[in-house]
Amino acid sequence: MSSPPPPKPVACGDGWLSLSISTESGESNKRLRRGGGGGAVEDDGCVLHDEVLLAVFAASSLETDDLVRCAATCRRWRRLVSGDAEYICGLKPLSSRYVEALAVGFFHQSRDQEDDGDSGAPPRFVPLPSFSSRFAGADLHMAFDDLLFRNSRLVASRNGRLVLELQRSSRAAVLRLVVCNPMTGDMSILPILSGKDRPGHYACALLTADDLHHTEDPLPTHGHGSAAAFRLLVVYKRRKFTACRSYSSNTNAWGKEGKLTGVKIGGRRLGEMSGGVAARGAVFWLSKNLVFGFGLDTMEATAENIPWKWNSKLCFCHGSPVENRRLAVSPSDGRLCAVQVERHVSNSSVTINVISRRHDEYGVGGSKGIRRWEWEKTRNVELGGLIPLRDVKRICLRGVCEKSGVVFLTTGADMYAEQTDMAMYALDMEKKEARLVRAPPGRCRRSSSSFFGYEMDRVTYLASLSHGVRC
Repeated sequence: MSSPPPPKPVACGDGWLSLSISTESGESNKRLRRGGGGGAVEDDGCVLHDEVLLAVFAASSLETDDLVRCAATCRRWRRLVSGDAEYICGLKPLSSRYVEALAVGFFHQSRDQEDDGDSGAPPRFVPLPSFSSRFAGADLHMAFDDLLFRNSRLVASRNGRLVLELQRSSRAAVLRLVVCNPMTGDMSILPILSGKDRPGHYACALLTADDLHHTEDPLPTHGHGSAAAFRLLVVYKRRKFTACRSYSSNTNAWGKEGKLTGVKIGGRRLGEMSGGVAARGAVFWLSKNLVFGFGLDTMEATAENIPWKWNSKLCFCHGSPVENRRLAVSPSDGRLCAVQVERHVSNSSVTINVISRRHDEYGVGGSKGIRRWEWEKTRNVELGGLIPLRDVKRICLRGVCEKSGVVFLTTGADMYAEQTDMAMYALDMEKKEARLVRAPPGRCRRSSSSFFGYEMDRVTYLASLSHGVRC
């Protein structure tokens, strides 16, 4: 009997971007449309054809924020930048600077009835004030269909996409994952993994074309649908080895199970790892003080401990001095880094600092070469003066948006997170500014809750300029 055709991506309703654009007046949309006599309205005095201008936008050294300024110049440039964002980003390397506007808020989910009142509720979205004002009119609170996503579990958030595990009350022995983009409304329900294919405890990583650019099996960077292309890696434990399986949106199917060489890691520890990050052809996860990763081309796994000299001064978070950090990727050089909270005993000051992983030889995932962590003093952010620290006994690092440089922090009056959080802040690492944001009631307890900062991908961000530009 032939196997059923693989599922194809479907739309989960209008995304925030389309809902916001639909609120624009019809006349404005007509002016931004190609052709149709719009030349008189769009006349910018430039004799270059659209194709030539697009080539300049795509091939030049313009950063993302530079393209935003170009879009603000005139209607014609705004139409070109937003309407052909996929083409421009497909030919342009990653930005070497933070883009603050990419951060739009965070998703949170509590699985504790004491905190939430409904342990089966889908994840909830809390927007930053700037995002709410820019997307006025869009229903930002209805990111998920309650029926489909009820009893789901949020497992990862990266590059504008979310990964959720659908769970059923019958507790069938299957793994069903969903990858969706709330901004565009795109959703892919992945084929189930059941029977001998179903992993136990697992860690996952969501990769896009930018992550796979320098690997032997890249995703398309231009063409129809390339902006939504992704690959999802699932790492899990078999009896005698650590296994990996990959789903590709190009084939709408899971690949064959692969075997990681090098170090092995226990299944329970894999289940404790949050969504992974990709850096220089490898993918990494963090579990307490252990960084586990493997090369995407070599499939060789490594495990290394962050040196203890970086742990001695960390603030306690849920009673542990080594959980108050998150992995990210530096936009300036693409290196793996760890963002963490540091408390100085001498003067009681609290700092958010960054340590980066330096790899001098061979591939990042290989066993050869020198790997060491370095303190980036220029990226230190002293919290004194930015947030009230009086009566604060703990500062918990909840999430990091790696492309926008926004870090989410919560403060508490007790050290071991037995009381509810006092407040939550969004810290801009580049501008060194902190803003109070609306926070759900809760405590920093990983076993019963999940928290993921959410930011747009570059293509969606530039496309959003079609209904208004804010520089």
